[in-house]
Amino acid sequence: MWDAGLPGFGVRVQPSGRRTFVLQTRIDGKERKATLGRFPAMKVKEARAAVSDRFETTEEEDAHGDAPDKSGSGAPRFDAFVKGVWWEQKFTRYKPSGQRGTGSYVKSRLLPVFGKLYLDEIERAFIVRWFETYSKTYPGGANRALEVLMSILEFAVLCGHIDVNPAKGIKKNPKKTLNRFLSVEEIRRLSRVLAQAEKEGPFQKQSADIVRLLLLTGCRHREITHLRWDMIQGDTIKFPDTKTGPREVHLTSKARNLIKAQPRTGSPWVFPSKRNPNRPRNTVHEFWVDIRKRADIEDVRVHDLRHTFASHAVIKGVSVPMVSKLLGHRKTAMTLRYTHVADKDAEAAAERIGATLNALLKGKAPGKVEGCKMISDRLH
Repeated sequence: MWDAGLPGFGVRVQPSGRRTFVLQTRIDGKERKATLGRFPAMKVKEARAAVSDRFETTEEEDAHGDAPDKSGSGAPRFDAFVKGVWWEQKFTRYKPSGQRGTGSYVKSRLLPVFGKLYLDEIERAFIVRWFETYSKTYPGGANRALEVLMSILEFAVLCGHIDVNPAKGIKKNPKKTLNRFLSVEEIRRLSRVLAQAEKEGPFQKQSADIVRLLLLTGCRHREITHLRWDMIQGDTIKFPDTKTGPREVHLTSKARNLIKAQPRTGSPWVFPSKRNPNRPRNTVHEFWVDIRKRADIEDVRVHDLRHTFASHAVIKGVSVPMVSKLLGHRKTAMTLRYTHVADKDAEAAAERIGATLNALLKGKAPGKVEGCKMISDRLH
């Protein structure tokens, strides 16, 4: 069906009911066809605007002597698609944290490789070669970049520029099992080292308190370093937005006392930057590298403190759904990755359970099973 007011602009309706906006023009005596996008992902108003943009782009390319569309189908170039409709309709809907990560991969990893290719010229074999080369040095980064590329090409399919996603089904690099968390003895060693470090100056004291608060709350690193005073309401931290949306974190008395002990400097941040109090503390990673070495836990990341909170909660008998709520996870499947139990703890638990059941089988009253002390007790 062709538009009466805009020559060459129409909509292709297939027997399945799928409707796709198209543009048919003649340039230098040659007929050129272009697929603009698929309805309803693209509205009529947007399709008309795309027609205008395409005419302007063609005139600009002719003026600068740029190469014509060699794909033959009218599919846009990868860089034009990403900087245009994908950026406007998909990227702008990401959370700020998602925009930072995704934008970095697009600019540094995808545009330099795929930017000048037309969408229908991007072949699966080329993607595989790129992914394998990238994986040799940064397997985790390669996985994330592939996810972003797959998302972009999937949107290109939705817009009608390509029929299939060439990146779909490519096997990603296996992830390392996240099963590291601090044992009881390691928490005690960490507590002693933090107590020593905080005596070395106010900045070290602030860093030590951030580490303690990460362990006591199970919060993400950025949630604590970017904690504002107005988020603290009584016994609760109310985050207006996190990785999984707004959430509340209930504070224990130890955690509340840690926050109250922070000096009020007029800054809106509980842990302000050392150089500029009007900005939040950026990271404690440099401090953590030194602390974990002194505590002889060099294989432990800052994020493993979150694992420790979850794992010890499970050991204490807290249900996985409740731990999921405490961590702010949308799905309990994500929580299960955090709730690993060390072999020694599993062995000890099996012994306790076996002793209890054995006593019952013999008709005796089971002995008292001793539980674990809370993490807050081990830190003080």
